[in-house]
Amino acid sequence: MGPLTFSAPLLLGTLILLPGLWWLLRAMPPAPKHTPFGGMIFLDRLSNERETPARTPWWLLLIRLAALGLLILGLSGPVLGTRTDLNGEDPLLIIVDDSWPAAPRWSERQRVMTSLAVSPGASQRPTRVLTTSGEISLSEPMTLKDAASFIRGLTPSALLPNRPEVMKLFEETPPPEDIVWITDGLIGRRGADREFLDLLGDANNLLVIRPAGQVTMAIRDLSSRPDGLSVTVERIGSNVDGGVVQATAQDGRALGEASFTFTDSDLATAQFDLPVTLRNEIARLNIMGNQSAGATWLTDARARRVRAGIVSDGDGGLLEGGFYIEQALTDHAITTRGALEDQLSEETTMIVLDDVAIVRADLDVRLMNWVADGGTLVRFAGPNTANAAGATGAIRNPSYPVALRGGERAFGGALSWTEPQMIAPFPEDSLFAGLDLREDIEVRRQVLTRANTEPGYEVWASLPDGTPLVTARDERDGQLILFHLTSTPTWSDLPVSGLFPAMMGRIAESASDVPAPAPTEALAPYRLLDGFGALMDPGATAAPATPEEMASGTAPPGLYGSAASAIAVNTYGENAPTLDPLSAGLLPGNAVIRGESSQDVRSLGPVLIVLALLLMAADAIGLAWRSRINAAPAAAALFLVPLLVLMS
Repeated sequence: MGPLTFSAPLLLGTLILLPGLWWLLRAMPPAPKHTPFGGMIFLDRLSNERETPARTPWWLLLIRLAALGLLILGLSGPVLGTRTDLNGEDPLLIIVDDSWPAAPRWSERQRVMTSLAVSPGASQRPTRVLTTSGEISLSEPMTLKDAASFIRGLTPSALLPNRPEVMKLFEETPPPEDIVWITDGLIGRRGADREFLDLLGDANNLLVIRPAGQVTMAIRDLSSRPDGLSVTVERIGSNVDGGVVQATAQDGRALGEASFTFTDSDLATAQFDLPVTLRNEIARLNIMGNQSAGATWLTDARARRVRAGIVSDGDGGLLEGGFYIEQALTDHAITTRGALEDQLSEETTMIVLDDVAIVRADLDVRLMNWVADGGTLVRFAGPNTANAAGATGAIRNPSYPVALRGGERAFGGALSWTEPQMIAPFPEDSLFAGLDLREDIEVRRQVLTRANTEPGYEVWASLPDGTPLVTARDERDGQLILFHLTSTPTWSDLPVSGLFPAMMGRIAESASDVPAPAPTEALAPYRLLDGFGALMDPGATAAPATPEEMASGTAPPGLYGSAASAIAVNTYGENAPTLDPLSAGLLPGNAVIRGESSQDVRSLGPVLIVLALLLMAADAIGLAWRSRINAAPAAAALFLVPLLVLMS
């Protein structure tokens, strides 16, 4: 620590007045004490038991003079230590990377900058401040002391520095010869980031503020798999071995934690093994102990999954329909196999019956109640379904979307005059509208609806002759869906085509509580992330984001749309640029790195002023005690001093 200097030394001249004040306070006795008389008749017997001193007590004088002296010293701006980093009179530019990688050590960057600005030879230097994240902003000229106060009021954004816009600004307004760069500790590998470093290399004096020991981690990706939720974490220039990712619900409840460990790669995986109901409640993921927008991942309906129960006979081989159904739902739902009575639960939102023609009466009632409460029942036809008509020649059951004829219709067989049929284009109002039909998918058998079937069902897929292949009907809050084909390749090529997973995926999405968002127009932000990873009100000036901006990750991170169907845009997704740690080897040769300590220069003014206030409060208490008056107000003043310290 260096010598003691003062930023306003002229105020020290007022200390000469302290001896005169001492003499004045001693010459002026305190006010005499007044004693009330009960009446003139008792005047002779009245005696004054306590005398009023003729002079102010020496200890009270000492307290008052010490308080005044400390106040003068504090206002004169005493600075302990000597720093010449920013001394001078030439214009200075401070570049602040107010980005999410800077958030975890943000307060330290501010303290270092403040310690530099309190140096007496630098505090009045003409300075401008340039923030680099989001919209580029160059401040008006101010003193370095005011610039430090300005920086203390900044908060990091959820974006990375916009180096291309910074370079455009420097083309219009060349930077001064002296530059301070408060960096976020990272730099891009190419383009404007490297041009920015080259520009800084041309400065006469370059001071780089980069706190040592910075740990930068970010969530790179989130994927939902049948065996759990997988979170990909990346470390950028940090030597950390691992960490913990916490999952929280919309109301802030902690739903679970998953650890991750870095080995030979800078990528690690945290695996959540949670029940589907809890997984679908996850609203955000955070790397614990790392408060930044990059360490935060927001979720929407795209991360939620359906739990699908499959009821199918067989051992799961290639000849069994459940195998093809499971494969088709792999990327869209969590599947379980078992008896129908075991699948009828609140967690299961979709049940697939593979050629189960007849359901026991009591189970049939439970099944229809489950559908009415919002479940999606998908049935596949087959030999059992075709033969279930019996003597009546028809299948009429509430769990089918439409009444069926008995038997099956065959194409291309030895006893058939017709060739196998292809699937016709899907109707525009079908759930499958827009799916790719370029594959040649032959249909060789199907079950047919009755000619006089009741209205109310929909045809989602059909043959060119109009006979239905997939029918559906709403049942209160749920849905009934029937594939008039088998789930194995015996009746058609559909189960072994690329179209089958797409069709089952559409059904799984429709079975979810919240459909997967697919924005088709610009959406206004509902909540936006700040640099520390907290959601905030976007404000009236926040601009809507187009679907292209949201998909590419160029929109400000946050939630777009409405609370009921928000679309999440995250900070450091798959389209984020590749970042490297800003090592000394990447910095220009003229750079001086600062940031490992912010205690080289310390302003003593606030401490001395607080001590003066403490002595004034003690003086008030002493005066109240001698005058036998209520000392509570004076005592309250004493306890308010810590509040003044916090507010300073």
